[in-house]
Amino acid sequence: MLAAMKPRLAEPIDLGDIVSAACFLCVREWRSIIPMAVLTAAATIVTDVGLIPLASRAPAAPGGQSPTLPHIPVALAPLLALGTVLLLFNQLAFIRLSLEVWLNGRRRAAGAYLLAVRGFLPALAAAALTAAVFLIGTVTWIGIPVALYFLVCWFFAGQVCIGEGEANPFRALRRSRSIVRGAWWRTAAILAGVTLLALLPSILVGWVRTGGLAPALALSAVATAVAAPFLASAQTMIYLDRRVRKHESIALATSEPAEPV
Repeated sequence: MLAAMKPRLAEPIDLGDIVSAACFLCVREWRSIIPMAVLTAAATIVTDVGLIPLASRAPAAPGGQSPTLPHIPVALAPLLALGTVLLLFNQLAFIRLSLEVWLNGRRRAAGAYLLAVRGFLPALAAAALTAAVFLIGTVTWIGIPVALYFLVCWFFAGQVCIGEGEANPFRALRRSRSIVRGAWWRTAAILAGVTLLALLPSILVGWVRTGGLAPALALSAVATAVAAPFLASAQTMIYLDRRVRKHESIALATSEPAEPV
């Protein structure tokens, strides 16, 4: 069944196929994914703990009340950055595992982390550049369309770094844009669809009244751990589909940059 669901050059896939394939991968590879999801949960807790001192000092909305949050020293705020970096690293490992499963039929979590280490710095730099452009663009209303345009164009820089072995973040961003070129609206719509689906666990958790900080952190971590492998797999399937539609030969790099297509 796994082989039948691999993307084939003669058969581009749609949103339904992408969601089905991502769900299937998460179920089929649960032995590899569960330990990786535990790391996602731990990184989520670190991120949330670092966010609390910043959120507790945020000004209340006009006419509203500030949320009741425990007192956590501001010195723990850097945990937000640490947790975010760990989440990105683990997502890169999920991306590599997805690529290995779909293209080579391999299931090597340890190998996925090794390749994530090799591609982490360029992927981190590309993600930082994308976030900076997005934040600058959203400062004013007029810049929002430009910010969204580049967000979608540069979305697959992580896949390029991890799957194609690109070590230069600027080239990774250009390569991602070339993959999206000619199908921006379709790519944006599918990315929005899978992202909304991935947010469902967090939305459900938001409706649960926990009555304490520890249960809230635990539920948030579980929700993110459930969503992370699905989101990484679905986004990687979109990346593969774009390459299939461009009639590119798809092969995974190990540590060397991929040859130009």
